[in-house]
Amino acid sequence: MTASGVPKGVRVEKDELPNVEMDGYRDAFREPGKFSAKVRAAGGFTRVFLTIFAIFWNGFLIVWYGIAFALPETPILMLVFPIIHVAVGLTIGWTVLVSWINRTHIELSQGRFYVINGPLWSLWDNDHELDLSEIEHFATRPRRPKNSGRTRPAAFHDLMGHHKAGRKQLLKKALSTEVAEYLAERLNAHLEASGE
Repeated sequence: MTASGVPKGVRVEKDELPNVEMDGYRDAFREPGKFSAKVRAAGGFTRVFLTIFAIFWNGFLIVWYGIAFALPETPILMLVFPIIHVAVGLTIGWTVLVSWINRTHIELSQGRFYVINGPLWSLWDNDHELDLSEIEHFATRPRRPKNSGRTRPAAFHDLMGHHKAGRKQLLKKALSTEVAEYLAERLNAHLEASGE
């Protein structure tokens, strides 16, 4: 956490709670609040490992095809065999590139909630736009490996939106615990202050 209480990996652009003022008997007007933040995905060791892995994986394929195309008579099997490996290499490479470049923009304003990932298209993250009148509260959910058991603390958390109809919606996955809890806390404060 930084000195301002904002966790590392979050850049808050605006955090103004809605303002309610009483102008007279039974008269009230509300200035809408706004919360806007850019979030960098948690990655750390995983991101570095995948970057090194993608470099070696794709480097091997470049060498493989370099040899294949340098041969005077290349066997067709040498060109066709690694096609699935090429698809996996491109997927891993794209995922690594996205993890280094993309940021998630989270905004709550004018009765709407937005999650926008970019600038690159991601295989794993979806954009969301919700009406705040449908949301009861925001919460976090621990993300553990499937066979890790409940004894080990979760390394990552998901940001969830709990709808008034009882449905839970995944809004952003794999955030660090501090980032997910901070976002849920700030979003709930705005939701409560707006009276939605």
